[in-house]
Amino acid sequence: MPRQPRLAPLRIYLSAVRGLGRNAALVLSVTAFRGMVIAATSTVFNLYLYSLHYDSTAIGLINASGALATIVVSLPFGYLADHIGRKAVLMVGGFAYPVFLLVLSLVHSTTAFVLVNFVLGGVATAYWVAAIPLLYASTTASQRVSAFSINSFLLWGIGPLGALMAGQAVEIGARALHLSSSDPSALRVGMFFITFLAALGALPYPFLREPPRHPESHEPPPPLGALTRLIVQLLTPDLILAIGLGMLLTFVQLYFHVRFNLDAGPVGVIVGVGGIISGAGALLTPLIAQRWGNLKSAVRTQIAAVPLMVALALAGALWIAVPAFWIMVTLRGMADPVYTSFIQERVPEVYRARLTGFYSVTWSVGASIGPVVSGELQRRGGFTLAFAVAAVCYGLGAVLLSLFFGRSRAYVA
Repeated sequence: MPRQPRLAPLRIYLSAVRGLGRNAALVLSVTAFRGMVIAATSTVFNLYLYSLHYDSTAIGLINASGALATIVVSLPFGYLADHIGRKAVLMVGGFAYPVFLLVLSLVHSTTAFVLVNFVLGGVATAYWVAAIPLLYASTTASQRVSAFSINSFLLWGIGPLGALMAGQAVEIGARALHLSSSDPSALRVGMFFITFLAALGALPYPFLREPPRHPESHEPPPPLGALTRLIVQLLTPDLILAIGLGMLLTFVQLYFHVRFNLDAGPVGVIVGVGGIISGAGALLTPLIAQRWGNLKSAVRTQIAAVPLMVALALAGALWIAVPAFWIMVTLRGMADPVYTSFIQERVPEVYRARLTGFYSVTWSVGASIGPVVSGELQRRGGFTLAFAVAAVCYGLGAVLLSLFFGRSRAYVA
């Protein structure tokens, strides 16, 4: 028998990728730089603060200020993006982002770090709110899952490249200044390099185009009550999913260090490889979406991750924990593109940026609640109890998503 049927999904995927237009390619280039900046910042910034003799409490407070900004500005930014245009919001945030990264590299006091990181978190939110609706509007229905899979790969899969380059920038700065790589001045060189990456990522913004908006139907706008109910049904599973992930992923480095006595180097390799294969897993998403559709693909990959989270909770051997972690983050990488596409399909065009803003809020809240709950559970039952509860939360979020939308239409009307 010929192999044509097996190759058909791959050919459809490649055809969709080749058909992506200039505007979609520009959005994806913005995402690539944003992914590298995020990974580089997470690698260097806390080390920089530690080198300035900030303790863990102060470092936590400074980092929390950025998450708080996301909660505060996501909805206003979403409203603005729906009214004045996604490109305008994206450009303002994109050009301000490297400016405040530079300021963050130069301040010294705790108060200044908190305030500047709050502003930086706010301007960074412009990307999260506006880029996804802009990419959605810049692609056709047959291209979207492929486009979102590439977007996830660029955001998370090539991030380790940014971390690697930032680490090398620190080493080069240390040698040039004849200092240790843990010296604040050497780490500040790394922060300057991250600012440079962010500035490069802003270059595509002026060339972006705001696609014309085409209503998906000629029906009147949805009633406020129906739209509110839809948003609650969308956000509730997402909040629970975010809490579950926050309970586990925030502590995964500490988990490998404490349970298996691994130093920072091996832990970094495990987590870094996980990030790469998670991004690569996103590239497989169109193949499963072609077979199952967006909702079933999202739910099934989320459900499939649950036993792997339980395996992490119970694992007593590294040869079990590492593959479980890698497969779990790969499934998460596969779920993200179809989940994003599914979300954008649920509402008419005029509400999409605001819906994305809501998701930024629920994600930030869940990512804040999850670590707090996990930390308390670890005090009572260690990683076993905390990660097991994380698995329950993640599975519950997926089940609710299926229950709420298993029989519904493409978008509310």
